Formats: sequence, structure tokens, C-alpha cells
Amino acid sequence: MELRYDPFPLVFDQGDETTKLVCLKFFGLEDSPRAKDCRSVLIKQQRSDGAFPSRLDPKNWGMRETVRNTLLLLDAGLPPGGVNVDSAVTVSYTHLRAHETSLHLVCRLLLE
Repeated sequence: MELRYDPFPLVFDQGDETTKLVCLKFFGLEDSPRAKDCRSVLIKQQRSDGAFPSRLDPKNWGMRETVRNTLLLLDAGLPPGGVNVDSAVTVSYTHLRAHETSLHLVCRLLLE
């Protein structure tokens, strides 16, 4: 299949660092200088509590962004201490528990 248009200019001009890093990884360029730059930007974006800012409201943290970026950085070979994984997991888990319904609680208790 041939692409009618090259998507890279759009991705690299307008995409966020996570999207750029995913594209580079897809094409086997995760060790390129551009990928290293993307990882550096992501690490700098991580908040002190381990979360990553929401794309919708950067003043608040985003659960999707936190999980996605943490997994992406770990997959890139960063040590868990370098990504502040413990804090990211704690923030995400606490957020999930805050929205837990009685049905979720029963399912979680059955699984534990």
C-alpha cells in the first residue's frame, strides 16, 4: 500500500512528544537523536507527584497521559527510578479508586 501523503511533516510539526516517539518507535528509530530529544522532553514534563499533564488542561494531570507516557518511557529502556514510576502508579490508582462504584468494588474484591 502506498501513502498518498507523507504523514511525518504533520506529526513532527504539530504532534506532541508522545505521538512523535510512538511513530519513531514504529519505524525502528527509537535510538535516533530525535527520539532521545522526545524522551528528554517527556521526562521534563513529568510532575513532582509522578503524573503527566493533561493535554486538555495542562494545569491538571491526565490519567491517560500518565499511563501512556510512563509505559512508553519504560519501554524505551529508562529505569523505573528515572521515570518516577511508583508515584505515577500511585496517582493513577488513587484516581481510579475515587471513581469506583460498588460494582467495581465487588469485582476488585473477587479478583484479589
